Amino acid sequence: MTDSEPEGSGTWTIYRRCLLSMPDEASHLLILQDDALPCEDFHAKALAAVAEKPDDVLVMFLPAFGFLYRRALEAKRAGERFVVMPSTSFVPVVTTSFPRMIVERLLAWDEGETWPRRRSGSLGRTDDGTVAAFCRATRLRVLATVPSLADHRADVPSIARPQHRAGGQHRRAALFE
Repeated sequence: MTDSEPEGSGTWTIYRRCLLSMPDEASHLLILQDDALPCEDFHAKALAAVAEKPDDVLVMFLPAFGFLYRRALEAKRAGERFVVMPSTSFVPVVTTSFPRMIVERLLAWDEGETWPRRRSGSLGRTDDGTVAAFCRATRLRVLATVPSLADHRADVPSIARPQHRAGGQHRRAALFE
């Protein structure tokens, strides 16, 4: 997908188009943002993760924020392949798999929801903020793969607005394959 919307329309507009593009015959939709860097053998590892947790939203990039890094490290040490994402103001949607039923619920929720459209401030209509609002509103569990199957590097070009291009903990995976 490309950004043909007016500047400032938010990343949700593009992300929503990706959700709408889900083929009729698909059981899941995997969205990789343009600045995601998949791990070696990503395709096989992503398929294995989806096969293991077919009913869950799976984020395959977990940012290196301290509390998320600690959670992922504890899971790795315990031999776990997934960690439950905390209910926060964002879901890191850099590389995300959605089951069809959740794509349909998210799109229907977005059509009827007024909060994200009326929200003002620094987040505006972001992809990660809108998905997080939906997950909180519907009490949907989101899992992150351990380790991350993709990284999110600041040196990779993206169509995202310049203020989202700064480096930092949100741009690097907590644990990367």
